[in-house]
Amino acid sequence: MSRTPEVEAVLHGPELQPLYALAGELQVLGLDARVDASVLTVDAVVPVEMAIRDGSHTSAFQRAVLRPDPHTRRPWWWLLWPEETYKFGTVAPELTRNLPAERTRDMARRIRNTLLLASPLT
Repeated sequence: MSRTPEVEAVLHGPELQPLYALAGELQVLGLDARVDASVLTVDAVVPVEMAIRDGSHTSAFQRAVLRPDPHTRRPWWWLLWPEETYKFGTVAPELTRNLPAERTRDMARRIRNTLLLASPLT
């Protein structure tokens, strides 16, 4: 199925620049990053080599979502926390607002630190 010119403009437009900027910052910090422009997300993943070296979980990942702030309508980075199961029950997935979209370097550091805290050695 081919994309319309309107869809192509959205998929390659300036509003997607923060997604690729965040992916680049994550890679500079040593993480793998995957952009999904169709849903405006960036997945940060601990590379296998880093996980083995640091004793981290090889499946550790964090999803950043680019969404407008409900009040100002400006784009913000949100973190999606996956569903987790504990002895006392299950915690539902949660989306939390973090930083304005232009603060990609700070957001990348937060994601890296979150993944480091997920390590069994910390």
